[in-house]
Amino acid sequence: MLTRGLDDPNTPDTVNVSGMMKYLGDIGVDIEDIGMLAVSEIVKSPTMGEMTKDGFVEGWSALGYVFLPYIVCLHADWLVQLRHSR
Repeated sequence: MLTRGLDDPNTPDTVNVSGMMKYLGDIGVDIEDIGMLAVSEIVKSPTMGEMTKDGFVEGWSALGYVFLPYIVCLHADWLVQLRHSR
């Protein structure tokens, strides 16, 4: 899943903006939703709309979520918590 955005040979370990958008779509995150900020924090985005391979692996692994279904469920739970904490 991560490799879908790794298309720039000059930065082989970085997912670009279009790859990040594909990834967010895969896990059900709207780019205009606050959930994007949560995901960006988890994957340690160096800049908005980008992520590195290391940040992705380290971020999700630290939370114990390494499979897509777990990531989708975790994100859904976070959105509920964020919306109720406003």
